[in-house]
Amino acid sequence: MVANMHDRGDINRLVRSDVDAREINGLRFILAFAAFLGYYDSVSTETNFVLFGYVIVAAVLLIPGLLSSKKAKYRMLWVDIVFYCTLVWVTVPILSVLFLFFVFAIVVGSFSYGLSEGRRVTFATVCLYGMLVILYEWNQEIPWDRLLLRCTFLLGIGLLISYWGGAEKSLKDYLNVLKEVTRLSNPRFGVNLSTITVLRKIKEHFQADICLMVSYQHETLSYQFRQTGTTREQIEPEPLPAGLQPLLLAYQKNEIVLHTYNRLGKVHSIYSVFDDGGWHAGDRKLSQGIADFLEVRSFISVPIPSAKGAGRVFVAAKRKRYKKEDVVLLQQIADQAFTVLQQLELVDRLASDAAREERKRIVGDLHDSTIQPYIGLRMGLDGVCRRATEDNPLYPHLHGLREMTAHVISDLRKYVADLNSGNRGVRESLYGALNRQVEKFAAYYGLHAQIEVDEHLVVADRLTVEILQMIAEGLSNVYKHTNARTATVRVAAHKNALMVEIVNQGEPATDKLFVPGSIARRAESLGGTVLIKAKSNATTVRISIPM
Repeated sequence: MVANMHDRGDINRLVRSDVDAREINGLRFILAFAAFLGYYDSVSTETNFVLFGYVIVAAVLLIPGLLSSKKAKYRMLWVDIVFYCTLVWVTVPILSVLFLFFVFAIVVGSFSYGLSEGRRVTFATVCLYGMLVILYEWNQEIPWDRLLLRCTFLLGIGLLISYWGGAEKSLKDYLNVLKEVTRLSNPRFGVNLSTITVLRKIKEHFQADICLMVSYQHETLSYQFRQTGTTREQIEPEPLPAGLQPLLLAYQKNEIVLHTYNRLGKVHSIYSVFDDGGWHAGDRKLSQGIADFLEVRSFISVPIPSAKGAGRVFVAAKRKRYKKEDVVLLQQIADQAFTVLQQLELVDRLASDAAREERKRIVGDLHDSTIQPYIGLRMGLDGVCRRATEDNPLYPHLHGLREMTAHVISDLRKYVADLNSGNRGVRESLYGALNRQVEKFAAYYGLHAQIEVDEHLVVADRLTVEILQMIAEGLSNVYKHTNARTATVRVAAHKNALMVEIVNQGEPATDKLFVPGSIARRAESLGGTVLIKAKSNATTVRISIPM
């Protein structure tokens, strides 16, 4: 078990897209301190002052969390370049060996931000170094041979590092996306939520404005589409209008598409067919029609695996210019992720068929072994209530039990009817279903819960059922294990995760912290977590589920 955990940690480190900030800060400090030791006896006080200042800055950056944001890390990259320019200036640019510090900035830019940033830093450092030498030697004879040699060395090594770092970052991004989309394909979520979750991740990775998927539906023998990035996200698939089929499904099944524009704004479309692997000019009118329909300037599209019929996924952006590398990466992601989703859909259909037969058996068992005893209990309570008069102190309690029994029979009959029809999905909003659940707890147990949930929160049917079960278990634990008779249930969406909090203000029945095992197991099966926070006068159960 320990070995497996270590292996998992190594894998997580492997797929991280950014270089570890602690390693960068440590290497920066080593470089600064080594330069300070090398020039500590310099006759120039100005040189020692600048070097000592850079050592102090590098030492301060060793504090954990100081550069926690991406913007701060990126700005520090260019702060380093400014420091290196200053160090080169005070140590005579054409003779200074500190110009090699520029290589550190190129390494950080390439391995942290990719090929484009690496080349940008390379060209910037070459130009800056050349300007420093020319300005310093302005009134003297400029040693062009030495300047050209150093600039050529910096340019060559910088471009090599840029390509190397860019390739490694692209590979890590690819592995990271594959890890995420595979992890998010949870059978407990159902096909619809798993699919839209994968589309969200693809949209996020490619910095797109919209991600659209067109696929073939076997039940209706027609095409359907899902999309994310619009004002109304479609978790449930919708039929594809007949007028859009010739537009969105016009490409060949083995064709990947790139529609983009160059720096001058000129639009061009290129296609690649899997068989030959080459790129050729595509139908610009067709691609422009798709771009106009999606209201974007650039998009990429690849086919998705399908047992029958064609299917495609479109990733589109209004401002981002996509490249060939992006469409190739999308093709590799689609081959992996949508194959998993296709298998998940097959498993879901097989499970649904098996569940249909199981429901028929359960319906008969519930009718014979559960509902009938409650009906007998109801009839017995009716007889007792008729004998009790209104002045009897047990009269209100008997009538309350009779009403509770009637509600239970009604719920069981509805449950059996839903099982018999196969309609176990929650078709109302999460707010409505939760409100009914809280009303039952108030009527049956006297536990009053306040609901704090967005009435317009959209949650998939299968996930809604799981959430309601966890909330019911949480409220039951409040009633059984605390002296509280009030509670608060909060449900909110935060960063593609559903956050559920169950809070009670009462004292716990025991000093030992109670961990709800059933809630933890259910949350874990959904890829979520459970956190218990206990204070002197309140206990909070916080559940986080990806959605």
